[in-house]
Amino acid sequence: PEDDQLGAPSSHLPGRMELLERLEPLWRDAGFEIPPDAVVMHYLAGRVELEISLPLAASSGTDDAHAAAARLVELSQSLDEIGRATVFFVSAGATAR
Repeated sequence: PEDDQLGAPSSHLPGRMELLERLEPLWRDAGFEIPPDAVVMHYLAGRVELEISLPLAASSGTDDAHAAAARLVELSQSLDEIGRATVFFVSAGATAR
């Protein structure tokens, strides 16, 4: 975690709602409907790291899941503020991180 007492390298970054407003059209145009509560954002070292949780049932197999995850990472990182993006697949009944 960042120590805000030593500086605030992420203070220039847009807030969660603004980032979601910019990310959602990119995701939707690629066929992804991701609810806001499935996205965790970490503001670290002047960038935003994303954790995106998708239902395992949204993919038809391992190859499909890998392709979907890669596409989501690519789309997300097209925004300059986004550093790392990670996609997690969760089974029905499991809770997102």
